Amino acid sequence: MPSRGTLACAAAAVASGIALALAYPRYDLSAFAWVALSPAIVIAVGRPARPAFGWGWLTGTVFYFVLLHWLN
Repeated sequence: MPSRGTLACAAAAVASGIALALAYPRYDLSAFAWVALSPAIVIAVGRPARPAFGWGWLTGTVFYFVLLHWLN
């Protein structure tokens, strides 16, 4: 079972990806663009390159899939 730190990082990465996708035109919550990457940056700082890349990858993947909701 993952530790609390891992679950917190995963939740922050997913929230960051969703917030970044909400900044795009359909939802037009552009204020989210300024703060959406903050959780991802906080997760990455102070970690080795491989885990930081993995958390960034999760953030980007969530952002991409939420952004592509119009492909019905």
